[in-house]
Amino acid sequence: MHFSVNEIQNNLEKILQNLAATPLLQRRGARGEANKRSCKIQVAIMAPTEILARQHFSSTQNLLIEFGLTSHLLVGSTTAKQKKEIKADLKTGNVDVVIGTHALVQEDVYFANLGFVVVDEQHRFGVKQREVLEK
Repeated sequence: MHFSVNEIQNNLEKILQNLAATPLLQRRGARGEANKRSCKIQVAIMAPTEILARQHFSSTQNLLIEFGLTSHLLVGSTTAKQKKEIKADLKTGNVDVVIGTHALVQEDVYFANLGFVVVDEQHRFGVKQREVLEK
């Protein structure tokens, strides 16, 4: 399915509610964080620019927190230390939603179980960049 950025922004709460209600989500239990949820799947939202990625990240934080979902922002200007931590969280499944730019499709970015991807097609990401997220 393809949706415009406006459709995604207007329906983000509904998307998150549907994700939170599915059996794909499970309560965290390993560290006693009973009030938080953890995705068996991870969600990636790839924006065309760092500014737009930051806006998406900022505008979604209240919703994500409301649903007990963890999130990170991964963009080109993210510090090396933060990138290392974010990439480790993605690889181990300790983050539910990641919002970013082309930084999401770098060779050293691995997901534990990527199950839902939103790509801003208006930017004309290259076919190869989109294919990286499909694998």
